[in-house]
Amino acid sequence: MRQMNSTKNSHWKFMDYTEKVFLSVSTFLFFVLVVDVFIKVLTRYVFKVGLIWPDEMALHIFVVTVFLGGAVCVRQNNHFHINLLPENISLKFRSYMRIFIMISVFISGGLMVVTGIPYMILGIKRLSYSLGIPMVYVFVFIPISGAFMILAVIERFKKEIQNAENQ
Repeated sequence: MRQMNSTKNSHWKFMDYTEKVFLSVSTFLFFVLVVDVFIKVLTRYVFKVGLIWPDEMALHIFVVTVFLGGAVCVRQNNHFHINLLPENISLKFRSYMRIFIMISVFISGGLMVVTGIPYMILGIKRLSYSLGIPMVYVFVFIPISGAFMILAVIERFKKEIQNAENQ
């Protein structure tokens, strides 16, 4: 039994590592965002100088952290959800709802990959207004997080099947 569990977990070490990287990057970017906003407030209200680049940097950081955080939340099953269904519905119906949600997230991740790649390619030549960096550095996180979401759904679906077989 112990070897079976370690074998099951070893298949998804890439996902574990990637999740840690996403969390580390998001944490770092959140720190940069706080510093960026502090600089913006300091320059505007203390030095009476209006800078444009902190606004743009905050926007780009926010977009990247939303996509990375969204991908991690899919894997951890931590997305917000609303309980519209009564608590006394059958377990079978709950299982169908989980499958429906996983299919929906899978399709959404696929759309992020399919639409994000052309966006990323356009971003190679497009520069941000005030920072002058290629927008590909922001847009690349759309297909990356979509692909991670797809893999996370596949991982969760396999776990659901294994749990159903073990019951």
